[in-house]
Amino acid sequence: MKNLLLILFISVGVKLCYLFFWAFDLGKEVSLQGYINSIFRNDSGWYEIIADNGYREIREKKDIGYSHQKECRQSEWAFFPFYPLLNTATESLLNIDFKHSGLIWSLIFSTLSFWGMYMFCTHFYGDEAKSLYITVLFILFPFHYYFSMM
Repeated sequence: MKNLLLILFISVGVKLCYLFFWAFDLGKEVSLQGYINSIFRNDSGWYEIIADNGYREIREKKDIGYSHQKECRQSEWAFFPFYPLLNTATESLLNIDFKHSGLIWSLIFSTLSFWGMYMFCTHFYGDEAKSLYITVLFILFPFHYYFSMM
């Protein structure tokens, strides 16, 4: 249990470092909204559209999306509904917007993935100290930034 709490604190600490590095690198002021804007990347916009508007009705095959030479149309139908539903429920329960809800779930899911990594390593290696070391390396590697996005 002690190691799980340590992993939680390291995970949150690394995310706070991202906030400060983001602000330092771009010359922005350190703020929660600035951090949220920096992690609102990749497919976040699609999930926000789905959370706010649901899925559009499909009237013809082209509505699903297509790519033909230079012509392309994307669609929200490529995304599973669990994450947008989770954010919609959180928005309603806590009276917050999508980006704040996404931040909460990003913190929860990334921390759960680190705990899962620790538990797997503990089971696989049978050594808590080695498992903690591996998990901390997992948290500190650059792809953790990708896991921190909404």
